Amino acid sequence: IGQMNPHFIFNSLNSIQSYYMTHDLAKANDFLSEFGTLIRSTLNNSRKPFVSLSNEVSEISTYLGLESLRLDHRFDFQITVAPELESKSFQIPTMILQPFLENAIWHGVSHLSTRKGLILIRFTLESWCIRCEIEDNGIGRQAASQKPKTHSSTSIGITNIEERITLLNAIKTN
Repeated sequence: IGQMNPHFIFNSLNSIQSYYMTHDLAKANDFLSEFGTLIRSTLNNSRKPFVSLSNEVSEISTYLGLESLRLDHRFDFQITVAPELESKSFQIPTMILQPFLENAIWHGVSHLSTRKGLILIRFTLESWCIRCEIEDNGIGRQAASQKPKTHSSTSIGITNIEERITLLNAIKTN
């Protein structure tokens, strides 16, 4: 995850506050504990160009779990790692996947009203590359673009990813 969206941090803190205000101390403490784990991991990895695939899978799981909890479990998620990736210490770039997961949540499954959302994340090995596919059963980009915006700031997640990939490619070729 490498970099957290400020909206996610703000919304998470609001969720924790709401749990405390409604006297749901167990849920507040569980959320706070998981949120703290994610913050620590993110800060530890933020200066690294690469993290282990297993570390990224753990962060993704924590992030999606927190978002699902915040949305009253309106979506489930499944993360699949191909067996050939589990047995080796593969490294992947930091700060790559979170914006795509966020898009799957906020422009896909969060808009569902008649069925539960599902986000599938698959890691496979193709030739010498790790492939990550993120699939959701949400309403689709076109329908989501017609929905009212939940916040006014412009998302820069994809731009950040493009800049990060350019930088990593420059480092690798020098």
